Amino acid sequence: NRLVITPAFSDPYQALCAYAYDIRQQHTQEVTAGHVQQSVATVAGMSDLWILPLSLQSPYTSSQLLTFQISLNLGEPRTLSSKIDLVYPNPFFWEPAKEIVFEYQISTAAEEVRMFILTEQGTPVRSRSVGPCVRGWNTCRWDGRDDQGQPAAAGIYLCLLKTSAWQEYCKFALIR
Repeated sequence: NRLVITPAFSDPYQALCAYAYDIRQQHTQEVTAGHVQQSVATVAGMSDLWILPLSLQSPYTSSQLLTFQISLNLGEPRTLSSKIDLVYPNPFFWEPAKEIVFEYQISTAAEEVRMFILTEQGTPVRSRSVGPCVRGWNTCRWDGRDDQGQPAAAGIYLCLLKTSAWQEYCKFALIR
């Protein structure tokens, strides 16, 4: 992904008029008014990018309102793999008001996602519908209780997330 900043004015003195700052990479790049188009930064994943306009005086632009056109070229759509990406906290220290969170990405939207919590031996503990999910990142939670609403025993558990076209397991620990 490329962010392009185009000053909507020109300055023969090429005075500095903005910084582009990529939070994730701690990278700062100057944008000067003398360039027609300037590729400022590559944005990886979900990185935040800040544009900080500066009001530095130039004999040429001191009385002008400095404006910029900012565009983001997202490139080709990226193929997503469907997977459970993050389980937290793991281990899960059970308390009545706490939940364990499962973050997953999925390559195609699904009308229904079902979550199954199983013991390490495969015995069902809890099953429920998580609802629909969108393409990309989604989350679901488990409160540490079984289908009868009772706290599950300490141990190693499996979480199975399942749609009509995809399923995946992950392993986590429940501690009391």
